[in-house]
Formats: sequence, structure tokens, C-alpha cells
Amino acid sequence: MFFIELLCYFQRKEIATIERKNPTIKVFNVKQMIPVFGYKYAATVDDEMVVEISSNSFIANLDKYVGTIIGLPFDFAITHSHSGEKMILKRTFSFFFNQYQIFKEEKLIASIKMQKTSGVPKIFINSIYGEYIIETNPTAKKFDIKKDDLIVASGEKRIFSLSDFYEIINYDLEDDLFLITLVCSFDNMF
Repeated sequence: MFFIELLCYFQRKEIATIERKNPTIKVFNVKQMIPVFGYKYAATVDDEMVVEISSNSFIANLDKYVGTIIGLPFDFAITHSHSGEKMILKRTFSFFFNQYQIFKEEKLIASIKMQKTSGVPKIFINSIYGEYIIETNPTAKKFDIKKDDLIVASGEKRIFSLSDFYEIINYDLEDDLFLITLVCSFDNMF
């Protein structure tokens, strides 16, 4: 356990060094809360909540049990705490390979599809910002978001946490709220 904590310490120190060298890089922590009903996430920067994500529908609760096999349609509401900007992440009906759509002010801004390639799932995003691919390892603990073969964001799931907890580094993705929405869809797929 000590070695894992030591490894995490050095990794966080490395991220802090990267942030000092390039102040445009942002590090988000996205944590899934454990609500009685539905889904709830909070995204923080320096322990200050910046984005709240929630879904309180009955179908979202049912999805917790059958979601990996059958994608049941339901919505997540994503709200930026400071600006009040909102996005809706809609899960569409699907079997095995999940599909989502992202809406901003009732306008479709992205479609997300998961496909299995060479045994490792890839997530393809077609959006108003361009085309992205989320590449992950077989255990889905680490992932990179790429645009034009360049990594624009990356994330890692913390192993020792009671609920899902991701550390997300935004290197060059245009919209932070869009990035948090992608992470929410990623977490819901695995």
C-alpha cells in the first residue's frame, strides 16, 4: 500500500510541474457520488466544484444493473457551477456498444459511439469541435482523448476509491464542460 501511495505522490508532483510550465493545462477531479437514486458526479479544480452532473430518472437507476448489456435511454444534466452553462448527455437505446449524444441549448453538438477494435474498445466522437477518439487500455483505467492523432486530454481512474474517481488533465481541449461530459459518458460505458 505504501508503494502505491508513493507512486501516486510522484505522479501528482509530475502533474504539478507540467501545470507550472504550461498554465493553460487544467487538472480536474471527477468523482461519482453515491446517491440513493440515479447518478451524480462532481468535477472539481483545486477542491472547488466547477461542474455538477446528475440523472434522477428511474431508467438511470435500472441502467446500473443492465447498462453494460443493454443501453437504456436516459439523460444526464451537466451544469457549470460558475457560468450556469448547461449540456445534456443523452444515452440512446443500444446493445453492447453504447451510444450517446451531447446537446447544448437543445442543439446536437456531438455523437459518441463505442466500438471494439483489436480487443480494446475505442470511443469515436463526432462533434462541432472536430473528430475525437478516446483510446483506453483493456481495463479502462487510463485513457487518452485524441484529435488529429494528438493527445488533447488524458485521464486515469484512481484504483483505491469507494466510488469512481478520475483525474483528468486537459492539455488542449477547447471546452472544459464538453470534456467533463465526455468523461461522464466514458465512466458510464465501463
